[in-house]
Amino acid sequence: MTLQQLRYVMEVASCGSITAAATKLFVSQPSLSKAIADLEQEMGISIFKRTFSGSQLTDDGVRFVTYARQVVDDADRLKASYKNSLGPHPSLSVAAAQNALVSRAFGEVANSLGPQYEFSLRGGEVSEITERVQTRQSDVGVLYRSSSNADAVEAFIGSAGLGYSPLASIPIFAVLDVHHPLANRESVCLEELANLPLIDQRPWYGDRIHPVRRLFHLPPMARRVIVSDAEVRRRLISQLNGYGIAVGSLNDEYSPTNLARVPLQDIGDVEICQLTNPNYPLSPTAKAFLSALRRIALQSDGGHEPVG
Repeated sequence: MTLQQLRYVMEVASCGSITAAATKLFVSQPSLSKAIADLEQEMGISIFKRTFSGSQLTDDGVRFVTYARQVVDDADRLKASYKNSLGPHPSLSVAAAQNALVSRAFGEVANSLGPQYEFSLRGGEVSEITERVQTRQSDVGVLYRSSSNADAVEAFIGSAGLGYSPLASIPIFAVLDVHHPLANRESVCLEELANLPLIDQRPWYGDRIHPVRRLFHLPPMARRVIVSDAEVRRRLISQLNGYGIAVGSLNDEYSPTNLARVPLQDIGDVEICQLTNPNYPLSPTAKAFLSALRRIALQSDGGHEPVG
C-alpha cells in the first residue's frame, strides 16, 4: 500500500468514475485500474463496485476511504512541516512547577528561534508533571527537591521509570509589600512572620499534603489564604499586609514593583531539577531550554551549583 494508491482511491471516490479520475490525475485508465486492483487484492476487500454508470464505494470502501483520508492528511501535514526548511518547526513542551525562572528560560528559548515554532508550558502537581513526561505529552519536566521531600521524590520518580538531575540550588524567599517594615531586611526568619497572614497560590509545605510537595515545614499559623491565581495572590499580599513564599528570585522588568523578596534564613535551599524520559533523547530545543534554565537559576539571587 502506498500513498499514491490511497490518493488514487480518494480521487475515484470523489469523481465516481475511474475514467474521470484518470483524466484528472493525468494517468492512463489501465494504470489507475491496475493500481486500485492491486490495492484491493493486498487489503483483501473490494473498495469499488463497478457499474455501467461508474464506480461506487462498497461498505468496505467507505470505511477504507475514511481511514485513507486521515493517512493522506497526516502525510500532507508532515510534508508541509519540512517544506522549504531543514527540518520541522521547532517544538517544545514543558511541564513544570512554574516560577519566574522557568518562565524566563522558556521565553528566552522562544525568542531565539525563527518565525515558526510550537511551544507549550503547563503547570501542575508533581503527579501531573510526571505523567506528562512519562507519556511523552511533555518533552521535559521541572520540579523542586529539598531535604524534606528528597526520599519521596526519588521513590515517586523512580517508580515512573524516569530520570532526573539537579540543575541548580536556589533559596526560598518571603514575598512582602515593598512598604512593609521587613521588606528592607537582608533576611527574615519565620518567627518574624508568624503574626502576618500567609497568602499562597498553593501550599508547598505542611503535614497534610503529599510528601513529594513537602519542601519545608511551617509552624501552625492563625491566618492563611490560599488562592488559585498569581495576580490575586500579589494583590492580597499588599492589601492584607501579609506575605507569600517563593522559590528563587529574579529582578527584572517583569517583577512586580509593589513586592519585595527577602531571603528566609531558617529554611534551606531547594534544588530545581530536570525530569526526563530516558527512553527518548532530548531534542535540541529541549536541551537549549534546560541549559537556559540552569544558567538563569545560577544567576538568580542566591542561586548556586547543587551540592553533591
